[in-house]
Amino acid sequence: MKPLPMPPGQTARAWQTAAADAIRRGWREGLDEMVVQSATGTGKGTLIAALAVASSRVWRCIIITNRQELVDDLADRVK
Repeated sequence: MKPLPMPPGQTARAWQTAAADAIRRGWREGLDEMVVQSATGTGKGTLIAALAVASSRVWRCIIITNRQELVDDLADRVK
């Protein structure tokens, strides 16, 4: 699969690559709703931002969080 676009100096973790591959496979199979669950601080935001940047498909992503700062951070990453 295509590598994830990561910020300078970072490489994708094995679970991020596997999750991205599974999401892309789901898209090809016509799935529109998927869930990725991972512990705090493991790189979910990086995965979401990388998929948003790498994807040429128009899609919507719902992020549920209890902190506006997390939403703002993610928005900054994909700009």
